[in-house]
Amino acid sequence: MTGRTDLVGGLGAKGMAVDDDEDLLNVYRACLSLYDEGIEGEGDSNPFDVFPGMLPEIDLATCSSGEAAIALIKKADEDNTPFDIAFIDIQMPPGIDGITTAEEIRKIDPDILLSFVTSFESIHPAEIGQRVPPVDRLFFLKKPFHYMEIQQLAIALGARRQAEEKLRQMIQKIGR
Repeated sequence: MTGRTDLVGGLGAKGMAVDDDEDLLNVYRACLSLYDEGIEGEGDSNPFDVFPGMLPEIDLATCSSGEAAIALIKKADEDNTPFDIAFIDIQMPPGIDGITTAEEIRKIDPDILLSFVTSFESIHPAEIGQRVPPVDRLFFLKKPFHYMEIQQLAIALGARRQAEEKLRQMIQKIGR
C-alpha cells in the first residue's frame, strides 16, 4: 500500500472513468490512481492527494467511449470482479452517450454506483433517474470540476460500496 488506506475491512475500490477527452482521463488517473501510477515523476508527493491517507486503494480503469466501458463491465462481470464506481461523461461523440452507456452498465451490474460528469445541462437529473434507476445509486458532478470533488466522491462512494459488500457478506454468514 503506497500511502493510502482501505476504508472498510481491508477492501479496496475498483473504479472506472469514461470520457472522450484524454486530458480529463489523465486528470482522473492523477487524482485517483496509486502514487506510483499517478503523476509521472512525482513519487509520493502527488499534489492531487488532498486527502492524504484517506483515499482507498483504487484500481482505476479508463475508457474513451461508452462501448469500451460496457465491454470492460461485461468482462469484469464474467470474471466476478465488478467495478464499485464509475464516473461517466454524458456527451461522448461520435459513439453512444453516457446515459445509454449507464443504461447498459446497469443491466450488467445493478449495484455499481454511477456518477455523471458533464458540462451540459440538456437533460434533467430526474429523467436520468427514470432511465437508469435506482436514483440512490446515481450522482452528478458538473464540469469543470475540482480534483478535490473527484477525490471526495471516490472516498464516499468507495466507502459506501465497501460497507454494502461487508454487510452483504455478514448477512450471508448469518443465513448459513
